[in-house]
Amino acid sequence: MHDFNEAVELDPEFALAYHGRGIVYGHLEEYNETVSDCSHAIELAPPFAKAYNTRGFAYINQDEYDTALVDFDKAIELDPGLADAYRNRGATYAILGDWDKALSDLYRAKELDPSLAEVVDGLIDLIEEAKSAE
Repeated sequence: MHDFNEAVELDPEFALAYHGRGIVYGHLEEYNETVSDCSHAIELAPPFAKAYNTRGFAYINQDEYDTALVDFDKAIELDPGLADAYRNRGATYAILGDWDKALSDLYRAKELDPSLAEVVDGLIDLIEEAKSAE
C-alpha cells in the first residue's frame, strides 16, 4: 500500500497507481476505497478495462450487482480477451440466478485463460446443480 500511496503522491495522474491501490483495498475488504480509486483511474485513463473489472468486483461485494454488470460489460467491451471480467460477470449472473448467461461467461473465461479452470469449473458445477434442482 505504501508504494501505491507514494506513487500517487509523486504523480497524481498515474492511473496504474490508483488501480493498484484499489486492488490492495479490495484485498483488505475496503470496497468503498476500491471503488473510489478505480473510478479515479478510469477518469484518468477511460479505456482502462482492468479498472472497470476491479471496480465491478468491489460492487459485487457491496451487493450492487446491476452496477457490477455495467462495469464488467464495459471491461469486456474494452478488452474482449479479459478472462477475469467474464469470470466475474458470470459469477454475478449466477448470484442473480441467470444460469445460462452465467455458464456462457464462465465457459468463455476458461477458454480465454485455462489457468482459471479449477475455480471456474467449481462455479459451473454449482450452477449445474442449481439448474437441475429447479
